[in-house]
Amino acid sequence: MDAIRYSPHPAMPASALSTRRPLNQPAGAGFTAGQWWLLAGITLLGIGLRAAHLGTWSLWVDEAFTWRDATMAFDGEGGFLKSDRALYPLAFLTVRALLQAGVGGPDEWLLRWPFAVVGALTVPVMALCGRRLVGPAAALLAAALLALDPWHVFWSQNARGYVWVVLAAALATNRVHAYAQQERVRDLVAAVLATALGVLAHGTAWLLLVGFVGFLLTRFLPDRKVTRQRLLLAGLVFVVALPWLLAEFPLFPGFQKSKSDPSLLHFVQTSGFYFRPAILLTAVAALAASRRLLDRARALLLGCCTVLPFLSLAIVSAELVKVTARYAICTLPAVTWLAAFGAVELTRRSWSGRCSGWAVRLAAAVVPLLLLAGHVFGTVQYHGDQFGQRARWREACEFVVARGRAQGNQGVRVVTINQSSALFYLRPWHWRNDDPDPYPTTDVIALSGSLAATGILNADKPELRQQLHEPGAVNHLAWHLRVAAANRRHLSFLVTMPELAEQDPDGSLRRALTTRCELVAHFPCWVGPKDESIYVYEPKPD
Repeated sequence: MDAIRYSPHPAMPASALSTRRPLNQPAGAGFTAGQWWLLAGITLLGIGLRAAHLGTWSLWVDEAFTWRDATMAFDGEGGFLKSDRALYPLAFLTVRALLQAGVGGPDEWLLRWPFAVVGALTVPVMALCGRRLVGPAAALLAAALLALDPWHVFWSQNARGYVWVVLAAALATNRVHAYAQQERVRDLVAAVLATALGVLAHGTAWLLLVGFVGFLLTRFLPDRKVTRQRLLLAGLVFVVALPWLLAEFPLFPGFQKSKSDPSLLHFVQTSGFYFRPAILLTAVAALAASRRLLDRARALLLGCCTVLPFLSLAIVSAELVKVTARYAICTLPAVTWLAAFGAVELTRRSWSGRCSGWAVRLAAAVVPLLLLAGHVFGTVQYHGDQFGQRARWREACEFVVARGRAQGNQGVRVVTINQSSALFYLRPWHWRNDDPDPYPTTDVIALSGSLAATGILNADKPELRQQLHEPGAVNHLAWHLRVAAANRRHLSFLVTMPELAEQDPDGSLRRALTTRCELVAHFPCWVGPKDESIYVYEPKPD
């Protein structure tokens, strides 16, 4: 991970660069023995936080999709290779390979442990890749922040490819920086390979290229007013052209169909939730001061790796589709490095005599502690009453099965807003399409607002259209009750309210549930501003 050491141009005296070296240390300084020990402790902390409760949290919908894609047919019509996920297959192929090797299965721990390993590995990588960019002390603080970051802990305990994107971003940024210093082909190749790793893990890693290309195209431009004006013009062209470029991107049409209602405010709000306001503010302050505190190459690289991806997503969110800030996860290393650098540099300058007054010095010294404390608080919540920031689907499904058995039914019919997670817990090998059905007494049905409104199954496929019941939410519930009674199934409706609102914009389904059914269980879980609690409804007794 070591990047090239800085060396001043032969015609430039070393003193000319001394004011731009961070932390009052020689450029490219390595870790001291004590710092290596500190990094070892930070790494152990990162491992512990990612191993704790790894198999405890229920699968949320996207993890259940990973299970689906790892257990469905690999090729053929309707197979994995025909799906959009084949364009970023790393997570799914990892799980599939483990299943074939006999070390995986329908178990949360077995499904998640490869991703926890990658997440834990990223903690020391942050320090090793960051010390040439922001200095040893800031790199260690960045590693500590990542180790404690509840968002990174979440993705490390998540069977999705985002944690690979963070690792790839850290490695690729390090190699792009090395290439900018000596233009060695091997550094550029390493940066391309690291970026490709991220792209194979998730499509959001393409945003890395936006930052890197922006940096490589602008690093030789003179720092003049006319140049800045031209860059502003180029930025405006980029803003106008981006929607057209996305229309040609293979993944975007499918993504656009699943989203609606463009909202820049939503992107801003989720940026604050995922990245944390204190981290973002410190990173912005550090970026604003980076031209004075870092050499131009490092300041420009960190700026391009944060601003350009954020700008791209802001444009998409404002003009095209509603996106959350989780798609900006490729910026997490750069944002964390900047925040750590800003906090360390503020403390160092305050205590080096440049600021007078004990109050100012104490306030400056507290900044790194405040950043760490914010992550500690978030991680305690994550491992506590947030249940890993996941709705409690396992408990809800176990409750329904136990209740059905207690009432003497021959099986269960679960109608749910999250069919994928319920299938994992009630019909784990559902996607293999075994014949005969290994779960003949267990029905898991998606709660569909359109089906409730029309009563027509496969309304968009004339050859498969089937009228199931009269239109209306009340008729939909009555139809489920008739089918369950005919097959002696215990009928339950499992919903989370935000997702129910998406399926039920006019509120008719919710009114039908609350008037024709009774609430028999509630599994509370709040994640930030969102209610992830699961409500279990059953038909009222006759």
